[in-house]
Amino acid sequence: MSKRAPWLTTILGIILSLFALTSCGNLAAGTSTPSPASFPAAEVQKQARGQLAVRILWPINQADPLRAASIPDSAASIVVSVTNQNSYPMGSTTVARSSGQLSVSANVTVAIGTNYSVTAKAYDGAGGTGNLIAQGNASGVTITQNNTTNVSVVMGALNAPTITALSQSNGGPGASLVLTGTNFGYTGNTSYQAYFNATANSDNTVTGTQAATLSRTSDTSITVTVPTGATNGNIIVRADGIPSVSTANFTVIQTLTISPTTPSVATGSTLTFSVSATDTSSQAVTSPVVTWTSSDTSSGTIASTGVLTGVAGGTTTVTVASGNINSATSASVSPTISSLSPASGGPGDSITITGSGFRASQGTSTVKFNGTAAGTAASWSNTSITVAVPTGATNGNVVVTVNSQASNGAAFTTVPSITSLSAISGIVGASITIAGAAFGASQGASTVTFGGTNATVSSWSNSSITAAVPSLTPGSRPVVVTTANGTSGGSSFTVIPNLSSLSPTSGAQGTSVTLTGSNFGSTQGSSTVTVGGTTATVSSWSNASIVIATPAGLAAGSSTVIVTVNGAASSSQTFTVLPGITSVSPSTGLHSGDSVTITGTAFGASQGSSTVKFNGTDAGTATSWSNTSITVAVPSGGTTGNVVVGVGGNNSAGSAFTANGSWSVTVN
Repeated sequence: MSKRAPWLTTILGIILSLFALTSCGNLAAGTSTPSPASFPAAEVQKQARGQLAVRILWPINQADPLRAASIPDSAASIVVSVTNQNSYPMGSTTVARSSGQLSVSANVTVAIGTNYSVTAKAYDGAGGTGNLIAQGNASGVTITQNNTTNVSVVMGALNAPTITALSQSNGGPGASLVLTGTNFGYTGNTSYQAYFNATANSDNTVTGTQAATLSRTSDTSITVTVPTGATNGNIIVRADGIPSVSTANFTVIQTLTISPTTPSVATGSTLTFSVSATDTSSQAVTSPVVTWTSSDTSSGTIASTGVLTGVAGGTTTVTVASGNINSATSASVSPTISSLSPASGGPGDSITITGSGFRASQGTSTVKFNGTAAGTAASWSNTSITVAVPTGATNGNVVVTVNSQASNGAAFTTVPSITSLSAISGIVGASITIAGAAFGASQGASTVTFGGTNATVSSWSNSSITAAVPSLTPGSRPVVVTTANGTSGGSSFTVIPNLSSLSPTSGAQGTSVTLTGSNFGSTQGSSTVTVGGTTATVSSWSNASIVIATPAGLAAGSSTVIVTVNGAASSSQTFTVLPGITSVSPSTGLHSGDSVTITGTAFGASQGSSTVKFNGTDAGTATSWSNTSITVAVPSGGTTGNVVVGVGGNNSAGSAFTANGSWSVTVN
């Protein structure tokens, strides 16, 4: 072999080196690319080298679609790598990023070449660890020997937040709002904020009213409280330092006005409220999102639609609110009467009121009959009241008032009521005063009946009627007052026979006595006459006159005579029963001191203060005395005349006595 020239050897070396470099950098498609481990490091080091100065940029002044390229707050380290056109790694370095740093630079020494790619990847951990959150690349980079090539890599955030929906389109400060979207940073636990009436600035900050209260439950949901001072406009979420690439318009409610302002509703019924709203631009808000509340749900409950349902008598404050903005009014809830049973009655009658909203117990609640209070009810529940019609009640409405709220009126007719009669018995024609209520101011067509027979009225007022007992046979008869409103209950009255006189008014047992009067009945039938409680024998009977014999066994003195017809006893007349002498033995030829036996009736069992007189001379103490027999000595000075027995001041008829000669008195 011929010896090569030195310059040729040099040229051949260069050619071989270039061929080797070209072979490494231009592998045919479909062949395996050597890995850094298998690529001979010595070969790489043999190549001519240059410097690559990489500036990592975070664009901050771009249109919305590019704003996602802004740097995330959590970016902590950046890995810069260089590859050739076959993606073979030619070199890499890792640089740290300080918080808030916008521009980061990195220097990499690589072999000279063309059409290189530079890739920068940002991680939220140090040294290129953690989550990949942004990246960027530059291509077509040429490295020349011993020169520094400058290249800029534009970074792009991989997960910029977006807002896709709001739970409501309007609300007042303090209202809770749910934002739905993507990439809110929950997974990486990154910082997040929400702004109202917001604008994204060129430095990735956001101008607007920031919400002080918010919570993130997932990468797709944030619950936020509308902040005080918020105004109409877009909502922007800033997560991990990146403003959302989409916004949502929100209307902030400034005022609410409730209607009606003086509402009332009956229990069991409903009332629909409405609300008008204005926003922070003083414009009307269509379909404001509000909540409805009732302060006293025992009086009334309200639905989310603003429909109030009456529950029981009382008042409740109805409030419509959106966050801290509200409007309220006091609503009256009245109890409801559905029926009365019965719907008419007199004072003292028991009435059942059925309805709703009366509450469980009476307490201070009232029932009034046409304005007259009924007092304490016999029973009280939320749906039923039992109460007595009060004295003085008149026709009109029954009203139940609960917690100062009056029910509807239920018509009630007050029928007359009798409380007492001035007498419970009397003769035909007797004047009877009927006390009661609801008789009416004047009689008009009203009537008073005794046992169904109209009575003649002499006076009439709402509470008192005076009438004469009509012509009726003796017996018990109901007294009834009837007005246009109805008929009272019957009050018992007894029509009695009229015993006006006796003839004679005194006499011994067996004396025939004529009773004069009226309404005795034409025949005796079962009727009786008693003298001192003892039934007398009747010898004649007519409607106006009765003849009897005074019965045996009566004691001397006053006895009442009563006529009883159909069980109705007349008023009494007094008959004086006298002692009766039937015989004196002997009755002639006796002298002073002779014993005389007087036989008769009603002498009494013992003498006591009773006397026997012979022609006016008192015989003194009798030898013996019984109810039918007296033995007594003829008194000194007794003369012919009548013997008279006196019992209790009642003297018998005289019985003739004849003295035989004169008497003398010898004094020793």
